[in-house]
Parts: sequence; C-alpha cells; structure tokens
Amino acid sequence: MKELAKETSRATDDISRRIDTIQRDTTEAVKAIGRIDQVIQQVNEIQATIAAAVEEQSITTQEIQRNVAEAAQGSADIADSVAGLAEAARETSESASAIRIAARELSSMGVELQGLVGQFRVAGKTHSKVESRSSSASARGGFGYSNGNGSSAYGNGGIHPALADFDGPIIEM
Repeated sequence: MKELAKETSRATDDISRRIDTIQRDTTEAVKAIGRIDQVIQQVNEIQATIAAAVEEQSITTQEIQRNVAEAAQGSADIADSVAGLAEAARETSESASAIRIAARELSSMGVELQGLVGQFRVAGKTHSKVESRSSSASARGGFGYSNGNGSSAYGNGGIHPALADFDGPIIEM
C-alpha cells in the first residue's frame, strides 16, 4: 500500500505538473490569440485606410477623366474655330481677289469709255440726263449729270470728270 500511495503521489505530482504545463501553454495560447486579434484589428484598420484611399483615388481618377474629356472637347472646339477662321480667311482672300479683278476690269472699262466718249460727234440737242452748261457745270465750263431728283450724282458739283473739259453740245442717245 505504501507503494500504491507513492505511486499515487507520483501520479498526482505528474498530473499536477502536466496541468501546470497545460495551464501555462493555455495562458500563452490566450496571449498569442490576443496578439493575433490585435494584428487582425490593425490589418482591418489598414485595409479600411487602403479602401478609403482607393475610393479617393478612384474619385480623383474619374475627375481627371472628366477634366481630360472637357479639355479634349475644348481642343476640338478650338480646332473647329480655327478651321472656321481659316475658311473665312480663304473666302475673304477669294473675295478680295475677285474685287481686285473687278476693279481692274472696271478701270479698263473706264479707260475704254473715256476713249469712246472722246470719239462722239455732237449735234445740237441735249440728253435728258446731261445738263448743258448747268449752273454748277457752266461755272466750270463743262457738263453735269443729274440723278433726277435735283441732286448731283457726283460729289464735284455734278460734273463727270470725263466731261469736265468738254465744251460742245451733247447728242441725244
């Protein structure tokens, strides 16, 4: 019995040691789980921060995309305006060229008309539109042109420059 008591005592001591070891291991496991829980909370906080940053970056990226699209539209509008200006400049240039050509033709016709007027043989009648030595024309010794309402068609007192020195009668046409 003594042997049984010793063995029981040893078994009890062994069980006690094992329980102490299990308790120590359990305490360490609980501490480790606590540390793991803290790490998990930190990871969650970091993930939340990352998610917020990603969301903010996404919003910023969308805003950048809108700004780029608006800038592209602005550039397209400017390009259209420049194209319109170029077209208007081209049309203006063409109009100026046409006016230059018409002015040359008109000048040529004026020279030709002066030549033709110089070739007329005059009779004793006055043309209804030409004043023979009218008050304004006779002062200059020439003929004047009236536009029918009593005012001169020319700013020089009613005398056409080609007729200013003409001193003879005008034929009726």
